Amino acid sequence: MIHKSERGREIEIAPNKKLVLKLREFLLLKEIFIHGVMQSRSVHDFIQTLAETPIHSNTISNRLQRLVDTNILSIHKEKLTSKWSSEFRHHYMLGSFGVAILEEEGELTSEEAANVLSSIKGVKIPALEHVAASIIANEVYLECYYNQDMFDLSHQKAATHEWVTGTKWFQKEWSNQLHWVFETNALFICLVVNPKIVPRYEEVEQFAQSKGKQFVLIFSILDSSLQLVPEEKLPNVVKRVRDTKIKLQSNMRIKGGVEILVLPTSRTTTMVSRLLTREITFRMEDEFHELEYFCLEDYIAQLDRRDIMVEKGVIPKSRKNKKGTDVYTLTYKGQLQDIITIHGVEGAMYTFTRLMDALQRISNTRLSIPTSIWIVYDSPDQPEHDVLISLFGIEFWLSDDWTWYEEIHTSHETPMMLKVNRVNRKSRQKYFM
Repeated sequence: MIHKSERGREIEIAPNKKLVLKLREFLLLKEIFIHGVMQSRSVHDFIQTLAETPIHSNTISNRLQRLVDTNILSIHKEKLTSKWSSEFRHHYMLGSFGVAILEEEGELTSEEAANVLSSIKGVKIPALEHVAASIIANEVYLECYYNQDMFDLSHQKAATHEWVTGTKWFQKEWSNQLHWVFETNALFICLVVNPKIVPRYEEVEQFAQSKGKQFVLIFSILDSSLQLVPEEKLPNVVKRVRDTKIKLQSNMRIKGGVEILVLPTSRTTTMVSRLLTREITFRMEDEFHELEYFCLEDYIAQLDRRDIMVEKGVIPKSRKNKKGTDVYTLTYKGQLQDIITIHGVEGAMYTFTRLMDALQRISNTRLSIPTSIWIVYDSPDQPEHDVLISLFGIEFWLSDDWTWYEEIHTSHETPMMLKVNRVNRKSRQKYFM
């Protein structure tokens, strides 16, 4: 029997013996139901984030053991290395009493409760990719937990999402690959960790249009940040991100309803949270003026440099780039040069495809004046981490709105930019020397 009080939910675990289940612990039960299995680090992070004051990790471990002893939770130990090692990784699942609590509180139907109970004894630790997706999902949920604008956020395993599992696209190829779903009223994000195949774009597009929301498919390439695999046992992460983008690029078309991102796991939580909170958006609404905030001629005009003049034009549409691309013609120290501007979103195939298109155009066209490519991001950390490719020995430059705005309004100087050279190395320097 459960009795609610100011302290929490008082649960009778034995005759004349009660346990007070705090609100954060009740929410933890709901979260473990969503995940099925949660790694110990995720459970600790969940409790610590929801606590009003910091809690020592030993205190959390002791409390979790109390919940295990009363069969509210169950625990599974995963041996990490050889049979001579004593190292284990702990995973938490619902216990039979925990299932009963959620059912009595109306969080589970009787059918859901019966399914969970029947699977408790035979539960296994999920595959590595599923564990990674669970950790990322928990980190995203906790980052958005105190955001009052995120009341409409829901998340769950893709295999339990009725709309996802009901599509032919999922049933045909993706039943073991599509790991997690994040959803708001306007946005639908699907997470795939270490994709084994890349989909045809038309399948993704059809999948998204049936939902009627902006659709983002994120390929997260596993690195050592989640501490699931030692770094020395992982192939080069940058190379895997780059190779995945190349495979996708041959099949991509720019379209407003769908976006695909390719990121290492160390950057996935940050980017998913920014997308969900609308801190980062894909500016595709205006056909020619894709850089909504970044306006080169306004910024340069404030530099008080009379030897720089700017005119704006548009590179026409191409087969892969269905929209025009902004180009600025600069007269600098008596010489003309063109700057092609591209809106940057870290990991986005939207950005990568436009870069490849611009590099091809410069390579295949006899240009009468020198041409540079600038990719402009929303925030300063994105240019540092985005994985891009330099083709045909053509160099390009990376910057961001915030840095340009701050530098020009404080020091009236053009800011340092990241120059990407022909061997894909980034160096920080000024474009106008």
